[in-house]
Amino acid sequence: MDLKQELAGLLGANVPLVNLITYEEERVLRTLGEVQPGGGLGIVAWDLADGFQIVREGKTPFPVKDCTTDTLLPHLAEKAPPGTIIVLKDFHHAWTQKKAYITRKLRNMVPKLRSNSQFLVFITPQLDLPMELKDDVVVVYVPLPDQEGLQRVFDGMTGKIDRAKLPRPELKQKLIDSALGLTTTQARLAFQRVYA
Repeated sequence: MDLKQELAGLLGANVPLVNLITYEEERVLRTLGEVQPGGGLGIVAWDLADGFQIVREGKTPFPVKDCTTDTLLPHLAEKAPPGTIIVLKDFHHAWTQKKAYITRKLRNMVPKLRSNSQFLVFITPQLDLPMELKDDVVVVYVPLPDQEGLQRVFDGMTGKIDRAKLPRPELKQKLIDSALGLTTTQARLAFQRVYA
């Protein structure tokens, strides 16, 4: 199952807490936007360094506020509008620092998240889920991009290049085939090096 199908299934099943194991935050955000291309659910990302970023506004505007890991969950519990996907990047650090509070607050939030069609999506580079959350959080190991995904990366990178300078189709296919097993970021860097 590819990432888009997996995310569509989880959202359709109204699973409120999801932990995606990947380094590819951009790819996850882009794919979440593709799951419901016409809108519907709002998408908001949060990280400790830059705070909230609105990826796609929902039916009700999201109340942006400066939050730390201590104030984030109470803010979301009280102010996040229904129909919102909130992507929390590197939130696993909070699990280790204030495990008892974080795990209890998340478990307390589950019924309201479910009834309001709200989703907390944790993007972490490795599985570091506290034991207390193992029954509440669905863990998904994000698969590496397939040929189609790598072709989109290649086409996106070469989209503004003069057509005369693009590689022949057979060379393009060899480059894409050789990038299988890489993340989108690694593939983009490899394609850029080859082109340079």
